[in-house]
Amino acid sequence: MAGLLASAVAAACSPDSGPARTAQATAGSANGGGAAGSSAAAGNGSGGSSAGRGGGAGGVRGGAGGTLAGGASGTGSGGGGQAGGSSVAPTGTPYVFVGSANGFLRAFSMDAADGSLEAAGELDTGNNLDFVALGPDDRTVFISQGSTVRAYAYDRGAESFSLLDQEATAGSGTHVAVDPSGRFVFVAHYDEGELSFLSYSEPGGFGTAQVLAPGENTHQTRLDASGVHVYVPCLGSNTVAQYDLNPTSGALTPAATANAEATGGPRHLDFHPTLPVAYVLTENGSQLHVYDINAATGSLQLRSNGSLGTAADGQDHWSSDVHVSPDGRFVYAVNRDPPEVVRFQIDGNGALTRLGADALGAVVREFAMDPAGRYIQIGGTDGNLVAYRIDAASGALTRTTTQPGLGSIYATSIIYLANP
Repeated sequence: MAGLLASAVAAACSPDSGPARTAQATAGSANGGGAAGSSAAAGNGSGGSSAGRGGGAGGVRGGAGGTLAGGASGTGSGGGGQAGGSSVAPTGTPYVFVGSANGFLRAFSMDAADGSLEAAGELDTGNNLDFVALGPDDRTVFISQGSTVRAYAYDRGAESFSLLDQEATAGSGTHVAVDPSGRFVFVAHYDEGELSFLSYSEPGGFGTAQVLAPGENTHQTRLDASGVHVYVPCLGSNTVAQYDLNPTSGALTPAATANAEATGGPRHLDFHPTLPVAYVLTENGSQLHVYDINAATGSLQLRSNGSLGTAADGQDHWSSDVHVSPDGRFVYAVNRDPPEVVRFQIDGNGALTRLGADALGAVVREFAMDPAGRYIQIGGTDGNLVAYRIDAASGALTRTTTQPGLGSIYATSIIYLANP
């Protein structure tokens, strides 16, 4: 529905759509009359053009003007030392965007001194907001809501959101992601075990989505820094599917599949900022797995003896989300039973040591890492968004402030907006 982009009105509707399965997809034109890209079907060898719809956007992005710089591995007594990536601090003002199950999309400016928040705009988008993610342009906010993905423009001066475009997806959106260019967007569908992929532009809006089937209970989409390798944890299949994105043609091609433990259930992953390493969190097994990334192909290889439980007892604690600190020294993962955030230290080759855990006040689906590495913001089903200061030396967390009354929080992101 790219025509909505021109009017930029804050209206909302929720069309439904049936999925179309493809093995290789090409993002359709984002212009109003653009045709859907063709694709080849997998498994049965039959071909055809995909007519699926869908979208989604977001993922992890650095602060405006900030870049990560590789650093040498640290050294330490007794064993290899701690990973020593360095980072250039992002510039601008940190903003926190929050999506709640009751449909409210909110923006806050964040005080760098203590992580406290000041309201900077909100919009009631309607019920069942599933996920919020941010584009790389400092203004476009994408949400998944039922079987629809929507793009909103955030006006920092007016502290307002306005609807740019919307498109039907193949099902309920568990997670949305955007490539580093902002031209291609993805939405993972847990119930359907599918991935919607489409183009996005202004003023064209969303193109027609292609729908792929990476595995059972598709839970997340993550792109590496190059924007070429796309990783999709599939909880029910116990795999992480990999696709390769051609940024010129918009073709998304199956590339590889990495296995996890038999009953683990990969849910979310994150990358080390300077090492060729990915950390995959399993929901059912509550394990954090270390995968080495092949520099040439992007394929993941599970490291032998590289897995640790998120709890000392090694049992299932319904794990949900994972983030690596921007300096590459620590990993933080969340359990939901009981609610807690678990801290890990990363050594010089990416291996993990469990440091401990801090209790949380409610079940947490997803949390946000400050691109400057100073805070994490953790929102729960109790409607509280809590800021924790990160100790740069030890990785310890100190609770600083709480923003209450936000409804059951489903998604939180932090970006740095350039100062006017």
